[in-house]
Amino acid sequence: MKNIVFDVLRKIRLNSVFCMIVSSAFFFSPAVFAIDFGGIISNDSSLQSYGKDELKLDQKNSASFWLRTPFDKTGENYFAGELIYNFEADTQNEEYTNALDFNLLELAFAKKFDSLKCTMNIGRFYFSDFTGNILSQNSDGVKIGLKTNLFELYAYGAYTGLLNSLNTEIITTSPETFVSAAGSRGDAPLIENPSLSYSADKDRIYDFAQKYALSGLSFKMPYLFKNQTAGLEFLGAFRLQDESYVRMYATFMMEGPVWKSLYYNVSSTLGFVEYDGEKDISNLSKARFDYFVKNWSFGLNAVYASGKQGNLSAFTGFTKESSTYSLQNFLYSGILKSGVAVSFKPMENMLLSAESDVVFNAAAGEKNDGIEYYGIQYSVGMAYQIKSDFHLGLVGCQFIDKDNSDSVKKTCLGLRAVFAF
Repeated sequence: MKNIVFDVLRKIRLNSVFCMIVSSAFFFSPAVFAIDFGGIISNDSSLQSYGKDELKLDQKNSASFWLRTPFDKTGENYFAGELIYNFEADTQNEEYTNALDFNLLELAFAKKFDSLKCTMNIGRFYFSDFTGNILSQNSDGVKIGLKTNLFELYAYGAYTGLLNSLNTEIITTSPETFVSAAGSRGDAPLIENPSLSYSADKDRIYDFAQKYALSGLSFKMPYLFKNQTAGLEFLGAFRLQDESYVRMYATFMMEGPVWKSLYYNVSSTLGFVEYDGEKDISNLSKARFDYFVKNWSFGLNAVYASGKQGNLSAFTGFTKESSTYSLQNFLYSGILKSGVAVSFKPMENMLLSAESDVVFNAAAGEKNDGIEYYGIQYSVGMAYQIKSDFHLGLVGCQFIDKDNSDSVKKTCLGLRAVFAF
């Protein structure tokens, strides 16, 4: 174990960018005495069904230490860092993962010139696109922003090759190689082909991720008319190893109030992919309506990620995430789902929630161009802040496909406990 730790520390020392960030933070900080720090310990235990009448226990534990030191009295110029250790046990496959990672290493600067505010973030920090389903992860890079009363503008550039692939999953294969999770082509929404996708080495505690360059440009007008917000965003992901793989996205979004406590958010994205000489165009569209009244909130939502309808190809994002609660890791690709969500706050420190979705396979048929009913899912949850530094959460979920398949359907019950100090 000692040799493994020293090996990881040696690799981390190679990252001169991180060293410069940490050194400059303390060297230039006039308020280094004002360091704020703490830690978080969390436990996630989940009992899940798989196969026929079989259960498995998934166990996740993490411990993190964070610190933040401001450079001035505004608190907008600062250095922040977080070191985290994750343990995960998959009892079904008898796989155990230990991961050590820098979850955050960020220098943030802000300067105001009359009505213009300029911001800059440098280092490792979290970034999410307008939709939250394309690029939503940590990366090492720079984000520069300009904000006025009329508009918000940012430019973003980052690199993924220094991330820990045990904590950050990237879609590494082209949509042409996506397969149906049910076995036969067109029987289910799409997943990455397991034999082609990249898998992290779980015997290591730090395994470097695939090398991509990321770029982004966003323009948003918060008060275009009657408190309506409109925005345009452009993203790019360019592989820096092996075969060329280019992904680019253009998103238009609008959000704002409709009437009193009724709000909406809609977006549509065109995805452009070039892989091994092939060029594809795809679409991701989302719509959500939320109504708030006293301690209640009610929501309606719909998401469509294209299969091969018309001239479109199967949509692919960049960050890998599951679109359903099923046993299969369905991507936001070849899927259509729509549902309702309700939340209630019975007391100041408790939140109850429930949601349900109808799921359609938007990659149905031999050509993946059909849309068919696939299944239904629902979840219920409770979040309870027992004390200011102790949180407890319960969640139950179920996915039932139309064929009641043992390889797809899933029932889960989870317990989460978080202690902060």
